[in-house]
Amino acid sequence: MAREPTITFEQVAAAADALKGQGVRPTARAIRDTLGTGSMATILKFLQQWQGTQVRQSQTIDDTIDPSIARAISNQIAAKVQEATADATVRLADLQGEADTLIAENERQAADLETANADRAALVEKLATLSGTVAQLEADAKRTAADLATERQSSEAARIELAKMMIRVDNAKLVEAENDRLRASLETMQKSLSETERQLAIHKTEAQGHAQRYSDAVDELSRANAAHAAEIDRMQGFVAQATKDAAQAREALTRASEMLSNAQEQRAEESKQSAARIGVLEGGLKKQLGKQNPRTGG
Repeated sequence: MAREPTITFEQVAAAADALKGQGVRPTARAIRDTLGTGSMATILKFLQQWQGTQVRQSQTIDDTIDPSIARAISNQIAAKVQEATADATVRLADLQGEADTLIAENERQAADLETANADRAALVEKLATLSGTVAQLEADAKRTAADLATERQSSEAARIELAKMMIRVDNAKLVEAENDRLRASLETMQKSLSETERQLAIHKTEAQGHAQRYSDAVDELSRANAAHAAEIDRMQGFVAQATKDAAQAREALTRASEMLSNAQEQRAEESKQSAARIGVLEGGLKKQLGKQNPRTGG
């Protein structure tokens, strides 16, 4: 969309009149220096309009002069033709300089536009890459949640099996090995959960940083920027939900660890009780053997 001029014809005309009144030739560069703002193309367009009004005013004066007086003046005008030609030559040189200035400014604006388009393309590409990364992150979060659910089911089955095995005192080694396996499984799940949370935090930070830079760079594309910002908000919601699910999974793992610890304490207590019973049986057996040994010796 074309940009609105920052200066008006009245401003340019007033500056040209002021320069002319000071005996200075009104050029686009001189008017730009006087106003301190405006593009050279706009100033040149308004300056040409002002110059047209100066010619029309001169013609109006000639039309109002009496023909005899006009003829008398024509001799003086002829004498000034050479001076007018010199003025035209100077004017032509001024126009050439202004044209060169306009060409240089247009080339600079074209380079700036090309750079801006390249930056915008890079930002759009970066946003597309970020969207793919967030989509992959969402898929990983869902897969992690499914794995955690499977691990919880496996842990529940293992606890049931552990309760059965603890009843058998003679299989204490097997129970201990199973406990070690469960502890290792819990540690692995906790490490996996920590790594998932770290990756979520990294991608969330990157998403926020890229979104901010994109918003600063393409402020002229406000509607597209709003759509991208909404998309980023939606992705952040997904990340927040995944973080929440991960926290719930960690709480479930903590509860599982506590249940396993309680089961181990219960097994230790039962082992003590079994050892006590075995001690009582051994004491009774020794008494029986003590009673039998005297008879054998007789």
